[in-house]
Amino acid sequence: MQKVLIINGAEERAIAPGRFNESMLAVAQALLLPKAEVKITRVKDHYQVAEEQNKILWADTIIFQFPVYWFSVPSSLKKYFDEVYAHGLFFGNAKRYGEGGFLTDKRYLLSTTWNAPAEAFSYINGLFEHTTPDDLLASVHFTQQYVGMKKLPSFAAFNIVAQPSVEYWQECWQSHLKMHLLNNYED
Repeated sequence: MQKVLIINGAEERAIAPGRFNESMLAVAQALLLPKAEVKITRVKDHYQVAEEQNKILWADTIIFQFPVYWFSVPSSLKKYFDEVYAHGLFFGNAKRYGEGGFLTDKRYLLSTTWNAPAEAFSYINGLFEHTTPDDLLASVHFTQQYVGMKKLPSFAAFNIVAQPSVEYWQECWQSHLKMHLLNNYED
């Protein structure tokens, strides 16, 4: 049975109290549980570094669920990476920079929520012209790849503050998980 760790990086803020990201975590957990063991971390609830390191070492796949704040991860999720990703445990020195990751048997998936509408990524002469959500989150991808993890296709839900469309995004998320994660698990 596969082992999945879901890390919810949502923070409680006035404009976005984290309910949408928590609902996406719940959808993933419910869908995965019949075929996988699932562990959860909610960064806002605090964590023990050694316990988190053990969870990551235990997992086959890590799902990072988080809202995008200022084109990056919430500050508490960045702090999580800084504290949990330890030299000598997740990565070490290598002949070539960036090739010393020890987590080569693990995969990761980013599931992000955006205040921006999806069409903002296609506006001509717009802020995101010729950019994708994954381009904007390159530092997160580099971080995971630096420790050796392999990337699975990312998921993004858009315009979740002005038009949350919770059921629509939950259905899209389920389809994404079925296609990119559950299809790889044996019964």
